[in-house]
Amino acid sequence: MDIGTLAQALSRLTPENMSVSSGFINDFQTPLKMDEFALSENASRGRKAEFVAGRNCLRKAITAFYDKTFTIGRSEDGKPILPPGVVGSLSHKYPFVVSIAASNNEYCSLGVDIETIDNWSEKPSPVFVNSSDLALHEHIDAPFNEYCSILFSAKESAYKALKHAKSDTSLNIRNISPGLRQLAKDTYEYSVLNGDIICHGRLLLTRPWVIAACWITHNV
Repeated sequence: MDIGTLAQALSRLTPENMSVSSGFINDFQTPLKMDEFALSENASRGRKAEFVAGRNCLRKAITAFYDKTFTIGRSEDGKPILPPGVVGSLSHKYPFVVSIAASNNEYCSLGVDIETIDNWSEKPSPVFVNSSDLALHEHIDAPFNEYCSILFSAKESAYKALKHAKSDTSLNIRNISPGLRQLAKDTYEYSVLNGDIICHGRLLLTRPWVIAACWITHNV
């Protein structure tokens, strides 16, 4: 997948009032401010590069609509701390990094994820696949390993959005069950209901890549 294809995929997945940014990890290596680089100096070189790229990619998405000076902090559990009035999310999978951002007047929370199609088998898949997910596979035209990769990306993006929207300590990847609907061979939409919160998302396959973006609005 080239950069143009990745950018087009994100544009297709997200609503018009959402800002997106994407590219190669190596192209987002502008040094961060001292108060933004919140990683241990013992972190690997690759982990540092991913962290820097993620923050810079997310900054680019935010500055497309936010004209104030800001920093991107890091919470104790690793989530980006964004400026007031902004929601966003980032994801990286070598060699790519992606991010989405928007005003919190429009959205309560966002989630994005990029993955590759992995060789999932039925033995390790129960780590994140539940019985409802297995039943849903009957309605999805995809091999098991591809379905698991689609499912994981949908779950991961929804987890990010839901975790930001509510403090639910019981929330984990396995107990999220996206209502996947196949729109075309490589295009899906999904929704997750968690209490009184609904997360909506879209997912696209650009083999061997899987990209998912989701959002929670205030009007649920």
